[in-house]
Amino acid sequence: MSRLSGPVAIAAILLATACHQPPPASDAPATPAAAPSVEAAATPAPPVAPIPALPGLSFGQPIPAGGAWRADAAQISDECRTYTARAFPRSYAIVIAGRLERVTFGRGSGFRLPNGLAPGSTEDEVRRALPDLMAEPHKYAEAPAKYLTSSRLAPDAVGLRFEIDPDGTVGQIHIGLPSSLSLVEGCA
Repeated sequence: MSRLSGPVAIAAILLATACHQPPPASDAPATPAAAPSVEAAATPAPPVAPIPALPGLSFGQPIPAGGAWRADAAQISDECRTYTARAFPRSYAIVIAGRLERVTFGRGSGFRLPNGLAPGSTEDEVRRALPDLMAEPHKYAEAPAKYLTSSRLAPDAVGLRFEIDPDGTVGQIHIGLPSSLSLVEGCA
């Protein structure tokens, strides 16, 4: 059995968990689309990146109106907004400038990567599965707490960040674009 590492491993994990892919483009005329969601921006959209295990959501795109993910009642700003879904307790999505940037899964969310990693996994399990993650100190918790983050990502690539708690286990898994992976306090 071969073991992938670095960006190739992360890409393989994310591709293996994509439950929904946009339909292929066709030459047939497009049918009229539903009205754009409130989160839609007037600027051109970056490339679509489907989110693992979350059908209908894509990084760099607005969260679809009428879907399972709803804007939280209290927001810090109009530029950066958080969303939650009942199907994923202890999880949230970050939307910046109307485009989905990151989804965070916490303990009790039921989320699991195809390689078995999930909130509650040990740091050793994460490092064995993804040895090229970059470690950095946790902003608020004492060592051995830390962040293990995808390195060498292109600006439009999807990466991973594992938040390791002081007990040496994963407290949260962040999946998103590089510009938002390191947002420690979400939109704050």
